[in-house]
Amino acid sequence: MNAAPSRPQTAPNTLYALRRGFGLWELTFGGRTAILRDELGLRYVACLLSRGSAEPIPAVDLLGLAAGLRASAPNGGGWLPGSGEQETVVQRSSRFDDRETLKGLAGRLRELQVILDDDNEIEPVKAEARVEFEELCTLRHRRVLRTADQAQLAMDGINKALRRFCRRLATACDARGRPHPVLRDFSEHLENCLLLPARRFLGSKQKYRGGSYDYRPEPPIRWVVE
Repeated sequence: MNAAPSRPQTAPNTLYALRRGFGLWELTFGGRTAILRDELGLRYVACLLSRGSAEPIPAVDLLGLAAGLRASAPNGGGWLPGSGEQETVVQRSSRFDDRETLKGLAGRLRELQVILDDDNEIEPVKAEARVEFEELCTLRHRRVLRTADQAQLAMDGINKALRRFCRRLATACDARGRPHPVLRDFSEHLENCLLLPARRFLGSKQKYRGGSYDYRPEPPIRWVVE
């Protein structure tokens, strides 16, 4: 990744910022600035930095935020949602549908359980309730598996984009071919405050905890993302 050299920051009171332009982002890190071209991993990072110390965000929700960020770029900026982003929005909508379905199933299962536990209920009614209860348990199991599959696919895509982006930062050079101090420092920061805390090792496989992403630097850093 060849990037423009650092230059005096444009906003004197802003030490940490990401600002979108036309296919480019201006990074201010520790008061020093650099220019980055737009890419998927950077959009995921921007979404996470903009949330500050909010609760961890599920992978599928992060996909949706990044797609919305691309679609709302300043003046379009040449960034129109491609098929990948459209598919992400569909997946996110499907996830919410599954969530509502699971909530409805849980409510109905509780109602049926009350009938089955009622000693005063007649047996024909209990028999019907038992059949429906078993059918709904099967449906709920399938829905849970579908939601888990979507989360895993989302995680895989985000992980690859984040790792690719951080690798580029870690090897970035300035216009003279020297290691870029701002981008390499930013890469180290993301590795320590985003990637490393999120990982856990299961055997030889590297996975992200709970399918969610979190950014919590110490001490807290206030980012401006616009």
